[in-house]
Amino acid sequence: MIRILLALSWMLLTLFSYGQNKPVTFQRYTSKDGLSSNTIYSIYRDSYGFLWLGTEDGLNRFDGRHYNVYRYDANKANSLMANHISALSEDRKGRIWIGTNGGGLSYYDREADRIRSYNLTPDGKWLSTAINAIDQDANGNIWIASYGALYILDVNDLQKRWIRPIDVLWKRLPAK
Repeated sequence: MIRILLALSWMLLTLFSYGQNKPVTFQRYTSKDGLSSNTIYSIYRDSYGFLWLGTEDGLNRFDGRHYNVYRYDANKANSLMANHISALSEDRKGRIWIGTNGGGLSYYDREADRIRSYNLTPDGKWLSTAINAIDQDANGNIWIASYGALYILDVNDLQKRWIRPIDVLWKRLPAK
């Protein structure tokens, strides 16, 4: 008798159990909608809810309805240094760090609504012009990966005093 009740219960539960019926939908945006390019290399959603899209033809800020496009402009001092955006990240102060392929590192200054270039290390050496990845650690430092180097930037001091190549860090690691 118990087996029959268990079997009936199991059949009733499985008969009325089902997954969600709601279909998954996607919205497609292209250059016809205002995107600077259909080829996107990096995507980042910032703390203000904007969606930043790094394309092969500039940086796009999407508010859900409209795109604001930032591009390289040789006649403007505060523009991107290259249009190919390869990496994006945000620091604790709300700056969007922008890695490019061919133009190095820049950041978006939200208060001034402009792009600022960030290319020299404290000893006057140039950062790589090809940035592969940007991320933030638990201490708020920005890690910048490029071909042949890895840099750490303390965002509290934008005077470039804390950028260090990875070989300096390897020397500081304790020996086994």
